[in-house]
Amino acid sequence: MLPLIRQIACRRYKSSIGKQLATAEDLKSFFKSSVAVAPPGVERSAVKPELLDKLLDLSGLSKEISQSEQQSLLDSLSDQLQFVAELKNHKPSPNQTRLVQDSQPLKFDQLVDEIAQQTPQLAKGEVEECWNPLDLSQQHQDDYFVVKEGLIKEIKQ
Repeated sequence: MLPLIRQIACRRYKSSIGKQLATAEDLKSFFKSSVAVAPPGVERSAVKPELLDKLLDLSGLSKEISQSEQQSLLDSLSDQLQFVAELKNHKPSPNQTRLVQDSQPLKFDQLVDEIAQQTPQLAKGEVEECWNPLDLSQQHQDDYFVVKEGLIKEIKQ
């Protein structure tokens, strides 16, 4: 048992995406760079002011803003929507992804089949047979506990 513990304790995991930043200057330049989906001069998607009003209502923010602030928020929202659309259309290379790409949606029938095939894990303290709480009660009818009315009246008084 001891060698197994030692082996688990010494195991290390490493994961990285992209190249490693070697110097402090690389780190500073990484944080100074900004993400730009479209180069300057490319037309933005138009976001209607009604959408901005609705978002301000939903967020609980005041709708009483100046025209310049409203235009700034519309531009920012347009940039964010364009960025999200670009992320949605981006096809990453398999070398740079951590998640499984070919995942299938979970279906109810598959879930029920897996539950039916499950066996109890005794190491976790699970019992082999199903526990029936009605077995502990002296009086029960079908799948329900029987509660006498006298007990309820005593508690209320």
